[in-house]
Amino acid sequence: MAARQELFTTAFLTELSETGWDVDAPRADRRCYYGPDRLREWIEPDLWLAARRSGEPLTLLAEFNVAPESLEHNVANYLWWSSNQPPFWESPAVLVSAFASTKPADYRLHQTVCRFLGGLLEQAAPGIQHVIVDARGGPPGRAAELTLAERAVQQPLAS
Repeated sequence: MAARQELFTTAFLTELSETGWDVDAPRADRRCYYGPDRLREWIEPDLWLAARRSGEPLTLLAEFNVAPESLEHNVANYLWWSSNQPPFWESPAVLVSAFASTKPADYRLHQTVCRFLGGLLEQAAPGIQHVIVDARGGPPGRAAELTLAERAVQQPLAS
């Protein structure tokens, strides 16, 4: 999984650069703790960085998922965080839930729950936009991570 996540991260940063975004290096200290139990009560985005285009700042958070149930689990963590304390990210922000499956419709339930939780997150933490991207229907023979990176930039960040 780490190699796949690294490929997604590298491709995502390349796509951002090629589409005119000025991107800071991804944060190395991504783990944020909450509550009294620092063993279980933490959130750590797979990718967390600051970007700018035309002088406008944007926080980019991305979760790279290979298991369908991780889609809603990751968004639920952000929602839980936002329901108990101020967001740890700067607004405006985009949270990308990237799912690396190329199989047709094998996770519709998880995608639906993820979309619902993303809507609740947008209400609980104004200033964040949640998007889901997947690799279904990508070019044959192309790594799913590359398709995800391209779609993650095109879908929410094109304008």
